[in-house]
Amino acid sequence: MGREGGSNFNSNAISRVTMRHLAELLNAAEAQDDILVFLITSKVPGVFSSGADISADITDPGDGFDELVRALVSFPKILAIAVNGLAVGVAVTILGHADLAWCTEGARFTTPFGRLALAPEASSSLVFPARLGRPLATEVLLTGRPLTSEDALRCGLVASVLANEAALEAEALACAARISSLHAARRTVAVFKRLFNAPVSAALLGAHDSELCELRSRFVDGEPVEAALRYFEERSRAVRAPVEPAPRL
Repeated sequence: MGREGGSNFNSNAISRVTMRHLAELLNAAEAQDDILVFLITSKVPGVFSSGADISADITDPGDGFDELVRALVSFPKILAIAVNGLAVGVAVTILGHADLAWCTEGARFTTPFGRLALAPEASSSLVFPARLGRPLATEVLLTGRPLTSEDALRCGLVASVLANEAALEAEALACAARISSLHAARRTVAVFKRLFNAPVSAALLGAHDSELCELRSRFVDGEPVEAALRYFEERSRAVRAPVEPAPRL
């Protein structure tokens, strides 16, 4: 979990209330026969999400987050994610649970868990080494190495890169329409998700439980809050620092 600074600092963060609400929406969609595709995206231009809140008010990092991850893992329909720009922390790790995912050309993905004294989350300790390869997953999850849209495409975090937000929305809606128009679509989607989920669901939940246990122990020690305060102060100083004029040629 984390936030990215600069002009988008604190933009579109995911609160604990939002996490619980998203879990409730997923659970409600599961019960509605007319919903086959659940799309997560953002209406904030250029910012999918700056990540989850880390503050002194958080006593349990599992609050809302645990419900969200379990809802993502167990969701029996198509989970689609359209990333329209900056994605930080949990906004990146949830891609490991997506059945469909796309992003814009300007999308940027970062997980500054190491800098914030956090552990991997949302089963990313399992999904990212398998998807990205262990060396790159270590750089991404531990050092916070950012990924571009092309990196995300090569790693399999997204299926395609769209030119802009309008094209991203059009592709997501068109794909949802194609799925809904399949013969016996409701039954077909249910079968695909059951077969896809059966071999991995227990492992995903096991990874999530281990990660959450580690996160909780770190919050007891106060490490993430202290690291976050240092990180945000560093970012603020960088933003306030005067820009040196370029040398004349």
